[in-house]
Amino acid sequence: MAPSHEHAVDAQFYIAESLMREKNFAGADAAYAAVVAKYPASPRASTAHYKRAQIALQQGNATDARKLFTEVVSR
Repeated sequence: MAPSHEHAVDAQFYIAESLMREKNFAGADAAYAAVVAKYPASPRASTAHYKRAQIALQQGNATDARKLFTEVVSR
């Protein structure tokens, strides 16, 4: 699917969700980061940013989690 396709953001987001279910946190984080970077105006971007913060917190990285949660709130 082309990055400009109307459903590309959904595809990228659900790739990240699938990786989360598999507990592939590094892969999920990268996939969520791609949603934020490629589709910043999409409503999925805020959710992806929040999910990245949850991953950081779950992995014990409180500093990154706090930074990401703060960015979510400031959006």
